[in-house]
Amino acid sequence: MQKKAADRSQQCPLDVADGDHRERRMSYLLSVANERPMLRISAAIILAFTCAAPFVLFFSDLATYGVRSLIH
Repeated sequence: MQKKAADRSQQCPLDVADGDHRERRMSYLLSVANERPMLRISAAIILAFTCAAPFVLFFSDLATYGVRSLIH
């Protein structure tokens, strides 16, 4: 019960300035990521695959084009 109250106290109030709001939101997200390492690892894996997917598709298409051009 105390942990939930502490989590609520760290959440961002709506009446703060925009820069302060972002800073508080980031500090809250950092504390959540530090408390839950599996969440951090999962986010890193998803981000890596999302960023790598276009390059993998491009290079596989490039390799397929090269093989087809050698055959014909």
